[in-house]
Amino acid sequence: NTILVREGYKGKKRAKADLADSIVDILFDLILLADIYKIDIDKEYFKMIENIVQRQKEKEFD
Repeated sequence: NTILVREGYKGKKRAKADLADSIVDILFDLILLADIYKIDIDKEYFKMIENIVQRQKEKEFD
């Protein structure tokens, strides 16, 4: 889509809608995978955030 927008075959508004659709599709697929593998997304997300905060405190990203 990006190429089609750049070359003028599609309008910029359509590209934005396609991007939103793509992101939502990916999110939906991730939720399905988490369900199949019995992954608690809320729990794992907060674990990841805690890990990142700790790494920031240790100046890992500086």
